[in-house]
Amino acid sequence: MAKEDFSLIWNRITTHAGRPFITDKGREFRYSIEGGGIRLSNPDAWISRGALEDAARAMPCAVFSKLPAHCKPRNCVWAILHDTRIAIPEWLELEEPTRRRR
Repeated sequence: MAKEDFSLIWNRITTHAGRPFITDKGREFRYSIEGGGIRLSNPDAWISRGALEDAARAMPCAVFSKLPAHCKPRNCVWAILHDTRIAIPEWLELEEPTRRRR
């Protein structure tokens, strides 16, 4: 992914700050723009713009465990990058991830 491509994604991320996002387990969270990254509301975590860019380079991926290990919490990063308000359409063309039965 080229730098200019991530600028488009970053613009979308900043535009949708404060709005609800949902993890694959159905947990709602929000984020705000803080410094050079985002501050999550639940869990309380900060993710740098650089980590988000690294995660975007790993896209598309069907499960959050395939994102770079330093992009934590990965389930929230995956939820943001897979949200239709943020994602590049090609990222969403993957099949739904297979879920383990409990």
